[in-house]
This record gives sequence, C-alpha cells and structure tokens, in this order.
Amino acid sequence: MMKVLICDPDYAPIAAFIRTSLLIKIRGWQKNGAKITLICSSEAKEFYRKMLPGIEIFTFPFKWESKTRWTVALEFLRANFLMLPYIYKVNGKFDIIYSFSSTLEIVFFPFILTFIDRKVKWFAVVDNIVPKPVDRPGNIILKTLPYLAFLIANIILKKADGIFVVTKILKDYYEKKGIKVIKTGSGNGLDLESLKGDISPKTPKFNALFGGRIHPAKGIFDLVEIIKEIVKYNKDYTLGIMGDGEEYMKDKLKKEIKLNHFSKNIFLLGHKNTKERWDLYRNSDFFLFPSYAEGCPQVVLEAFAANKLVIAYDLPEYRDAFKKYIKCGELVTFRKGNTAKIAKYILSIRGKRTHFHNKLSDFSWETIVNNEWKAFSQEVK
Repeated sequence: MMKVLICDPDYAPIAAFIRTSLLIKIRGWQKNGAKITLICSSEAKEFYRKMLPGIEIFTFPFKWESKTRWTVALEFLRANFLMLPYIYKVNGKFDIIYSFSSTLEIVFFPFILTFIDRKVKWFAVVDNIVPKPVDRPGNIILKTLPYLAFLIANIILKKADGIFVVTKILKDYYEKKGIKVIKTGSGNGLDLESLKGDISPKTPKFNALFGGRIHPAKGIFDLVEIIKEIVKYNKDYTLGIMGDGEEYMKDKLKKEIKLNHFSKNIFLLGHKNTKERWDLYRNSDFFLFPSYAEGCPQVVLEAFAANKLVIAYDLPEYRDAFKKYIKCGELVTFRKGNTAKIAKYILSIRGKRTHFHNKLSDFSWETIVNNEWKAFSQEVK
C-alpha cells in the first residue's frame, strides 16, 4: 500500500473551493489503494473530515486571521512554524509527500522533510508563473512580496523529485531551471459531479459574468472601465462579479461602483460554490475575465464547459492551453488594459447568439489523476 502525505498549512474557508481538485485526486488515488494522510490546521480539519470521512489527519492549532494583504505573509509563517514539529512524527512513515500547489507556504514543509527523510519522494503541482511586479496592476510592495516568494519557491522546487504541469510554457520554463517536469495533461479538469442539474429559479441573470479573486491583478477595476463605456449606449447592462477578497479591496471596489453610479449595473455576488457558479454561467450571456496573469484558470474552463463565449486579455498561457477555443472563436482576447476595445467588441455582439458544443466529459480530471499516480508508482518500487 502506497502511503501519501499531503500538507495544507494555509487553508481558509474563503479558499475551500481551491481544494476541489485535491479532493478529486485523493479519491482517485484511494481507489488505487493509496493510504492518504493530511497535515492541516484545526480549522481545515473540519472541512476535510466532512469531505473525506475516515481519512487520517494530523492537526496543528491554527485559524486564519489575516484581514489584509499586508499581514498574509505573517499568517503563512505562523502556520508553517506551528506545523514544523510534525516533521519528526512523519519522518520515515510515507512514500510520497505531495504539494498541491507550488506557493512558498505549501512547499516549505516538504522541502525541510526531504533533508531529514532520505527515502520519501516529493512531488509538487505548478499552475502558473508569477509575473514581475511591473507587469501587473496594484500596490508595488504587495506585488513584489509574492514575486519574491515565487523566486524562493523555485529554488526550493529543485529539491523535488518531480513537478506536475499541464502547459508547455510551464514545462519549458522549469526544465530550463534543471527541474524534473512531468506534463500530466493538456489542461486541468473540473468537478463534473457538481456541473449537473437544472438552473435554480433563484439564479439571477446577467449580461456578463466575472469570476475570481477581488484583486487588481484579476482586472476588477478594468471591469469598471469596461462597463463605463458600455452604459453610455446601454444603461441597463449588467455584470455579475463572483468571488471574494480582502475587505479593504472589496471596499475599494464598492467605492468605485458607487462613484460611477453603477449600483444597478455591477453586482458583487461573493463566493459561490461549484453548482451556484455553474448556474450563473448558464444564466449569463458570456464570461468576462480581464485578468493580467493566469495559468490554466478553473473559472475559464467552467465557462467553456457551459459553452459560453469568453472575453479576456491576451496571455501566452491561453495561446498554449486554450488553442482550440481561440481557433473556434469561443475565446476572444485583447491587449492587456485595452478596456475601450473590449467594450466596443461587447457592444458589437449585442443580440448575437453564439453556439459552442463542448462536452462535460472533455473536462475530466481522470487523465491527470492517472498520470500523477503513474509518476508516484515509478518512484516507489
């Protein structure tokens, strides 16, 4: 029986949906006979107990308290400090340690463990490349901190036995750094079990829908500029914004909405679970996602699965992972920051119907789950 350890030091209820892919993978590995153990906070334990009954969990006393981006780094440090004593409890007891993300707070514990436990094999998932601070909007210090953490994490990842990616851009980037890269698929999957059923009658209808973190790098203030142009010609145009973020950033967005008198045009919907998002996609005309940097974003995949047009900024990752959607016209891209041209395009397609024919089966996690398991099996003999 293969024994797999997963550590999750930065769980917060607001980010629980990010663990959906991890849950799908764990269930897949369990079907292959793996014994999965988690190290997580006492707050995360409640989530994992509900989603994975009977799984073994080591817990450390931690509850997410950060309210702003200024204190988030301190919370990451505090969580890892509280988790470190478990190094000695898990030493020599596992075949694989798995990092479901490559962020610094996720890879630090496995990195330390590999120095103590010479037999354990470490694999990590890498989803994106953090752009340089000058390449995306927002506070320069708040952009620099995650970029520095990204650079440090890249150094740490050299100790990994392999990293999993789904795009050629990531494969080429990390192979140049001398890291063993395993391409497990051509794109991420979705929680297909939740993408079923009729649209709830309570689901509001919007012209455009956005989904993502409330942050300048996701283009949330670009959304305001786009709507500003559209309402000059259509005062009833509506945009729904799914997602959450730090309170100060949400307050800033609310002020922009109020300042521009968009209370009847832009609606903040907060965090939505997978079924709620699925209904909102299907009840909206198209998906508007002016993010400045992405890997293979789940929200865009969900929009494709709902057969919706996606309007976004032109990112090299999209040209890599989403070629077929660009080719068939389901993904339309524009130069970063060109909100006026996006607004003009949206007005030009008003009243036009789009027809796409994607199948839910196209968005399964099965290939990735199997390929990651294959990599584990090759290392553990």
